This record gives sequence, C-alpha cells and structure tokens, in this order.
Amino acid sequence: MSEIVVRAAKMSDEPGILALARQEMAALEKMDPRFRLRPDSEGRYATYLRERSRDTDTTVFVAEENGRLIGLAIASIRSQNSFFEPSRYGYISDLLVLESERRRGIGTILLRRIIKWFRGFGITVARLHVASCNDAARAFWSSVGAGDYLVERWIDLSEDSARLEESSETADKPREPAPAPQGPGYSWGEDLVGGF
Repeated sequence: MSEIVVRAAKMSDEPGILALARQEMAALEKMDPRFRLRPDSEGRYATYLRERSRDTDTTVFVAEENGRLIGLAIASIRSQNSFFEPSRYGYISDLLVLESERRRGIGTILLRRIIKWFRGFGITVARLHVASCNDAARAFWSSVGAGDYLVERWIDLSEDSARLEESSETADKPREPAPAPQGPGYSWGEDLVGGF
C-alpha cells in the first residue's frame, strides 16, 4: 500500500496546486451561482499562492502519494484588534483534496499537520470559512469538531431582486452613525459583523 506524505509545498508544486484549486472553484461555481468565476481566476489564485508562500505567518502544505499531488492546505496566523479574545488565532484558508481521492482521510491528515503547526506558535483557536452550499465540506468540518461561529449573509442588491419595499419617506434617509469610541485600545474589529 502506498504512503501519503504531507510536506511543505515547493515552487515545483504550483501546477498541481493550481489544478486542485481549479477543480474546487469549478465545483463551487456549479453548486452556487454566487461563486461565479472571474475570467482571470486561475491567475489570481497563482498570485495568491505565491504571496501566501512568501508570508512568514502562513504555511502551505501538500499531500502527495507516489509523487502525485492529491491535497493542499494553506493556513496562517492572524491577529484581531476587536473586543474579543483571543487576540491571535489560526485561519485555515484552503483545505483541498483531489475529488478522486476524497473519503480516504487525506483532509484529516492535512488538518492534523496544520494543527501541529498552529500549536507550535501557541495558537489555541482555528477559524475558517465553508460554503453553505457545500454539504460535503460542512460535514467534514463538523466531523472534526468545527462549530458555527459567525454566519456570513448575502443580500442581492440588484434592482430586479429587491425584496424590501420602503414604506416611509424617512426610510431612504441615512441615519447618523453612532460616534466611535475614543481612546487607546478601541478598534472596530474585522469580526464584528452584525448590529448591536
């Protein structure tokens, strides 16, 4: 039986990584039209991959079997300047497995390597995004203990899909924003989504 090896990505892995990313992006686009691909999506992903590879707070791992790239994981350490702890957390931006190789535990093997990397930096919390339309990905993340944290919503603001009818003249007038707190240490963090 062949062995699955997880290792740091090399520049020579880029074609295989791009093939994985292309497969995943196309699958998401089929699942939900809101994931419509830009014409330059593959070039943008290549740029993203190169930037992540150079970032000292990011790691890129690949899984390979018999010299064939079958999985990818990209994770980084992030900081949040909001009201909530922890101030540093791990973020898993990509965990992809070649479609023909899924359900073999490769995603779990990659995740274990990411967790080990996070723990090496004293990171105790990891976060990620998962497409609500991707039932298989949601099931995977639930199976490894990932629970809901923030829920991102989508509102289509095109004229032909307007669902809200304004009932008064004042509804169109913007309200004055509340003054921002002043003093050191106050910052509206990236994770404060929603109203108070």
